[in-house]
Amino acid sequence: MGFLTNKTIQQNKNFSKHVFVSALYTDNYLLGALILGYTIRKYHPNHPMYMLYFDDKLQNETHCALQIVGWQLMSVKRIPSVPGIDRRLVDQVRNEIKQIFKR
Repeated sequence: MGFLTNKTIQQNKNFSKHVFVSALYTDNYLLGALILGYTIRKYHPNHPMYMLYFDDKLQNETHCALQIVGWQLMSVKRIPSVPGIDRRLVDQVRNEIKQIFKR
């Protein structure tokens, strides 16, 4: 897909300059993502919807359900935190794993 010119936008009445982007990193929030997708599709049918996710975190059934509602799935990779960064901003998953092993 290339860049869109003003001429292309004017010819395609269904085109929107706005998109909805959300992220789902666990199957636990699938219901919320489905409700959000349904609502966006109902009130903004011409806006594309993109769902960001980690490959290893969602089940195939979750992928299917999101696509049925209209989400376009985009796999993303985790970006590790920078050494020396404020501890409050360090990757939350890493902190959760540390808490599990402290028990």
